[in-house]
Amino acid sequence: MIIGQGQSALIDSYRARIAALEAENARLKEALKPFAEELSNMASGADIERWSDGLSIDDSTNDPSGITLGDLRRARAALTREET
Repeated sequence: MIIGQGQSALIDSYRARIAALEAENARLKEALKPFAEELSNMASGADIERWSDGLSIDDSTNDPSGITLGDLRRARAALTREET
């Protein structure tokens, strides 16, 4: 099959878009790693898997906008799905 000039340009634009999405994916995974690692740090010596997702990781405040145990679990799950 012979690819025409228009098709070649389209393929090049798709390749560029794929490369940009892969780079963005890598940046987002890097941003999630500290959250997933924090969950691992908290897990040492504690049975946190039984704790509620809504539990704030900073129990000194009752700020509902804070980071929760569920946030850390979702970060870990997102990274685990990517690695399998």
